[in-house]
Amino acid sequence: MATREGKQSPEELQETRKESARLKQEVTRAPIRKAIIELGLKIVVGYPQKRRPDMMSGLIEGAIIGSTVSFPVANSDKPRVEYEKAPGGRWVGYDFNRPSEFPTINAKHGVKQLTRGRLVAFLLDRVMDNEPEERTPTASVDFTSLDDVFSFDTPTIDELVDAGMLRLTTQGEAYERVGLYDVYGEELSSRSVEDDPVFQVTPKGNSLVSLERDFGEKKPRESEMPNLGWVPNNLAPRRIAG
Repeated sequence: MATREGKQSPEELQETRKESARLKQEVTRAPIRKAIIELGLKIVVGYPQKRRPDMMSGLIEGAIIGSTVSFPVANSDKPRVEYEKAPGGRWVGYDFNRPSEFPTINAKHGVKQLTRGRLVAFLLDRVMDNEPEERTPTASVDFTSLDDVFSFDTPTIDELVDAGMLRLTTQGEAYERVGLYDVYGEELSSRSVEDDPVFQVTPKGNSLVSLERDFGEKKPRESEMPNLGWVPNNLAPRRIAG
């Protein structure tokens, strides 16, 4: 069942954002320093960003997030779903459309669809005023731009719903939106999870929302997808405007 709880308290979140805002101000107030840092980012991040955009992108439109989610079982002789439960204070997500969004990479390396962790997002200024159904292009975050990097945040689930980047729905409706209900609807119903609430990534939230594995946590199973886990924890400059 989906909940709106998170491990980080409002006070901790506010303090993190204040510190990140201070860091951003220090860096960006000096144009030469900013230019040098961005040049370094282009050298370090530019090539990986082009070569593996899947590793630099969050959950694709239609992905679901919850305290528990049901996901299709691959290579099954009949339609079947299993469920994954998140540890306390964290979320679990399943990315239905990741293989089709990155078909070449999926064919060569395989893409990870199941992930667990804390909720993170990039709150790009150029996207925040868009409507929920206006799709953000995949891999929109430019990791060589400090403005984009400093848009990284650790919002609450409510903030992302209010911003139109997530919607509260049910597992049945979520499967319907990604075109899989006709295949898995009966299985969801038989397991009594069809009406369980989950949060689904909207077109606006496409590739901007992710679940980040905690530092010190054991390496995820092969079926999990550690999106954006390398992003520094202290890059959380601002809240979403209400």
